[in-house]
Amino acid sequence: MSQSQADTPEVAPHWLDRYFRAEAHVLTWLAYFCGALFFLYSFYVAFEVIGRNFLGIFTGVTDEIGGYVLALGGSIGLAYTLRAQGHVRIDIIFSFISPRAKPWFDAVAMATMAIFAAVVAYYMYEMAVHSHRIGATGHSLIGMPQWVVQTMVLVGYSMLCFTAVTGFIASVLAGLGFGLQQPPPKQKSTAA
Repeated sequence: MSQSQADTPEVAPHWLDRYFRAEAHVLTWLAYFCGALFFLYSFYVAFEVIGRNFLGIFTGVTDEIGGYVLALGGSIGLAYTLRAQGHVRIDIIFSFISPRAKPWFDAVAMATMAIFAAVVAYYMYEMAVHSHRIGATGHSLIGMPQWVVQTMVLVGYSMLCFTAVTGFIASVLAGLGFGLQQPPPKQKSTAA
């Protein structure tokens, strides 16, 4: 027996499917980049500890560099985690919701995330502009201009907002009956 036309999901526009795949690809590579930053920073910290305890040398800026790595890697990692559905949500509620209502709950969650990220990005932009205007720098040996670090966080939250908006679009289209599945970023299989 064939399915009725009402039961068959509509096909999403081909360009939108290509866009979602491209977004997943970009977020995956950014996640690898941020993971590499954290990995390299761990070697730097190990060298710093060994140098301080056994060689009598240290840079004195380990904590500041750690803040910069966390600002960039942590904020950019938020968008990847959202796309990979790694953010905490109340999945127990989803077990009581009908499959037809789930995309609409996801749409509300994505809209809320987009608004939150947009507000943080807006105020981070204001802060970066103000820091640039007054020439604010870090209070350490590096003396990094603060607007550079604040711009890193601005980029991360802007990406989170953009990813949430595309997630909202995908959820609304799924709720309207389109057979659209946002592909998650590629993850390596842990099964042996």
